[in-house]
Amino acid sequence: MFLSRADKFRAFLFAVAVHVAAVLLLVFSIEFTGPIAIAPKPSAPIMNAVVVDQTKIEAEVKKLRDAEQKKREDETQRQRDLERQAEEARKKRELEEERVAKLQEEQKQLQKDKEEEEKRLKETEELTKQQKEEKRRIEEEKRKREEEKTQIEEEKRVALEEKQQAEEEKKRLEEEKQKAIEEKHKAEQEKQRIEEEKRQREEEKARIEEDKRKAEEDKRRLEEEKRQAEEEKRQRDEEARKERERQEKERRQKELQEALQEEERQRLEQESQQVLSDYASILEDKVGSLFINPRPGKGLKCTLFVRIDRSGAVQDVQIVQSSGSAAFDRQAEIAVRKASPLPLPETNEQRIMDSFLKGGFNFEFEPEG
Repeated sequence: MFLSRADKFRAFLFAVAVHVAAVLLLVFSIEFTGPIAIAPKPSAPIMNAVVVDQTKIEAEVKKLRDAEQKKREDETQRQRDLERQAEEARKKRELEEERVAKLQEEQKQLQKDKEEEEKRLKETEELTKQQKEEKRRIEEEKRKREEEKTQIEEEKRVALEEKQQAEEEKKRLEEEKQKAIEEKHKAEQEKQRIEEEKRQREEEKARIEEDKRKAEEDKRRLEEEKRQAEEEKRQRDEEARKERERQEKERRQKELQEALQEEERQRLEQESQQVLSDYASILEDKVGSLFINPRPGKGLKCTLFVRIDRSGAVQDVQIVQSSGSAAFDRQAEIAVRKASPLPLPETNEQRIMDSFLKGGFNFEFEPEG
């Protein structure tokens, strides 16, 4: 049986399509046995803490532990089922690889047949009968290839359905695994919530005890502060009373001292005036004997400021109140200087003497005639 070039080309395309379908089935089986993606954990809603008693907490914790143990066992069983399915998929992939290898071998044989057929066609081109027979055979093969094509498309459709079913099964397993993870996460959150509530109750109890202790300390501190304040007030009142007594005593002493000083000042002033009066009579006699009156019989007088030392020597003479005559005033000043040393005042009071010597004194000079 001889094949035309067109029939041989169609047979080649059919072999290529078969190999492509086999490779796709191999890829799909590999994807099916790949790792199962785990969706990220959803953020858990914030749960409001409530107060429960210890017995309920322990019962709830035991219940959660039992549920968690059962879930671990279910998860272990699911892992075993997944491993079994993966092993079945691996065996199926190996069978598919063997099928692909067989198809490749058939393709090589087809290629070899094609080459031999071309060789035979060259040898029998002149034989019409053979050509007609060959045409009939080709049509028969074409019909067969069409049937094979239809069969391949059917197999491809079936493979696609199997792939879809495998993907759905994979998705279902992933959803179950995700659901198990979420349930485990919720159980852990509930456990954490219960532990957190227990911790908060313990903290609240500790805080209440601490507040009670602080309140007692504050009470003792306030009582101590009150006592100290009362003691300080008593001390301040006592100090204020003593200060008032001290100030009153000082005031009385000051008033007494001022009264004594005023009395002493008046006494000294009176004595000083008397001494000055007596001293003025002595000075008038001595100064008058040395005074040359430029205008006799006019009745002039002047006031001089005189300062002497302890020996009576005149240190300074100044006109304090003029007589109206410069010549008279000048002669009076000269007479005072000529009288130096002057006699000292007669007094037993050292302060009066010191006043005369340090501060000087005013001397009213009014000569006779």
